Amino acid sequence: MEQQKIIEFQASDFEAAWENTPTLVNKKAAEFRLCYICKYHLQKNLAEHLLMNHDGFNWTLDLINAKKPFLQPDNYIAVHLNCVPNRRSLDSRKQIKRVLKTPWKFDESWIEDNSVIDTTKN
Repeated sequence: MEQQKIIEFQASDFEAAWENTPTLVNKKAAEFRLCYICKYHLQKNLAEHLLMNHDGFNWTLDLINAKKPFLQPDNYIAVHLNCVPNRRSLDSRKQIKRVLKTPWKFDESWIEDNSVIDTTKN
């Protein structure tokens, strides 16, 4: 019988992942970041609903370099939950470096188009 290894991350690990995630030039870094995989925004408060609501906008902690899966804060990054299986390689350091070189902007029309979305629903 195979044993499953479960890793429980602390709130400080999720905070480190958020801090390592690319920023948007026209939004507060404390509220919004960029998913390096799909290049779409991440909204910080949606992570609080992760266990209750599994839609495509929720984010989770992923490893920057999963080839060498060191569980250290500088190896954590925030990504959309649905983007995890879409990463290009196990070692995303080069891809993240390229994303960080580009100034990314939040699309304000998204707020207007989705203003009726209630993120507090279960």
